[in-house]
Amino acid sequence: MKKQLLFLTLLCNSFILYCLDNSCLLLDSVPPDGLLFKNGIYPEWINFTKDDFYFPTEDNIRTKYNERFVSSIISQGDFIYILENTIDIRPGIDPDGFILRKIEKETGEEIWAYHNTFFSGNSNHESFHLESILSINEDEILVQGLRQFPFIDNDFPFWLLGPVNATPVVYTISNTDGEIIDIKISSDSTLLDVKSNYRFGSQSLIENSNKFYYLYGGPNRKENGVMIFEMDENLEFIDTSTFSQIKIEGPENVLSSNIKPYQIRSLGNNKYVFSYRYVKDWGNIFGDDHLIQIAIVDLSDPEIPNVINRINLNEYFIEDYHVDDFMISVIDESIVIQKESYNGVLDQYWLLWMDMDGNIKAHIPSINTLENYYRNGITPCYSDDYQLIAYAAKDGNSKIDLLTFSQNDSTPTILKTLELENENHALINYTGKVIGNQLILGGWLATIIGENSPESNRARYVYNLSLNLDKLGIDLSVDTEEVAELSPAPILYPNPSDGVFILKDYNAVAFAYCTITDAQGRVVKKILKEDLQDSKIDLKNLANGNYFVTFYDRKNVQMYESSSVVKL
Repeated sequence: MKKQLLFLTLLCNSFILYCLDNSCLLLDSVPPDGLLFKNGIYPEWINFTKDDFYFPTEDNIRTKYNERFVSSIISQGDFIYILENTIDIRPGIDPDGFILRKIEKETGEEIWAYHNTFFSGNSNHESFHLESILSINEDEILVQGLRQFPFIDNDFPFWLLGPVNATPVVYTISNTDGEIIDIKISSDSTLLDVKSNYRFGSQSLIENSNKFYYLYGGPNRKENGVMIFEMDENLEFIDTSTFSQIKIEGPENVLSSNIKPYQIRSLGNNKYVFSYRYVKDWGNIFGDDHLIQIAIVDLSDPEIPNVINRINLNEYFIEDYHVDDFMISVIDESIVIQKESYNGVLDQYWLLWMDMDGNIKAHIPSINTLENYYRNGITPCYSDDYQLIAYAAKDGNSKIDLLTFSQNDSTPTILKTLELENENHALINYTGKVIGNQLILGGWLATIIGENSPESNRARYVYNLSLNLDKLGIDLSVDTEEVAELSPAPILYPNPSDGVFILKDYNAVAFAYCTITDAQGRVVKKILKEDLQDSKIDLKNLANGNYFVTFYDRKNVQMYESSSVVKL
């Protein structure tokens, strides 16, 4: 108890000294009236949320001007819903939270804002993320998060922001006025046996038929994979001794700490993408016996998970130490994977663009150049069948490039470079989305306070803004006549057959490998061209039925229309 009182006293004194030293800056600093980009480009609308001003402090004491970032933008009807997450400045001490805003799409006018932060009265330690909005309907919005339960160390409680001591919480918010309707909190999930000694892992919630399902994947237990626990409508676990599984591939004999589920992302329509890695020998990190893989899973029935596809990423991680440090983005009907590496000259990013079933549309081996260096990679904001559009900051966030990638591209194309007219301003974007003919961006505006202030002495204002694509000279329409079409499907005969199919004109069909997909869309087999015997594709070990054979090149790009075969 004495340790707690001493800590709180020091904390309060530091906060008072900070406010006295910086009160004039905090009170006098206000965001600008508007923004102007060079070439006379104005936002269609921009709003600075007055409750979101943040001034950095030397000792990182959190104030009511706490730092937040815009994590997700969702469009529905005439409105945009924007979720802001507070950033945990001092892990284990400061409570986290979220703010949900409802904004009129055409004007940017804020309809309401629901505050769930320490300074709005929530002292619980809760964390939220870019997929915290579970559902939106006409009446209510569900927001999921994790509430932390404290550890006790030397008589002082602290909060580790990880799954080991986190349990699900769901907020139900009125779509009409932004008022809270209900809060559901499950029992302490640290009591789950599967969480013993877990300090990290992945977790999320699924809402399905008035019930919830808790997804959890922790390290070092390959036999458990990603576990799915059934919960009732009140967010209570029904039976923690039973769960369904999404299995993890890889060798059976694994060392502790060498296997770990990494990310869980929703693709919409009850589909999810999971990533995990297995490293056989950390002493031989450049070996070829590691496994870095993503799995695309249909969870329409969470009690019977259906793995649609598994995509190995090993070949993209050549000579790369951080085998699990990659980002997964989901935009429209696309999955985008980015990985940071170092090529001996500069930090580099490579990118994979794939559809919702894991079919790779493009591989960009190098995003950065010496002329255009994107320190934090790119942020996808639009995709269709033919193109992916993203934005990326460069030159210390003073410029933003709008980039496009087409199917089968190996390099990006710059569509437009945005630069603020005021050189003391910088846009730090966290997320963006093309909605209709608008590009909606959310992030910070960083402004230098006073003359000759050091760069660290910036005021940061959370903003949301809209840019008109026509005024930017960006046309989303695609001339489909100019889009390279897939070549006709190679001929396989006899068809039907007992399982052995001959590839006609074998030497003329250019491909590196082919995949076999069943009628449910699951990839059940992958065959390298060099492994084909006498140009024969052997499916004898598969069940009778209809299958699709798809041919890819060395960059995992589909080359031909899929061939349909029937095994009798």
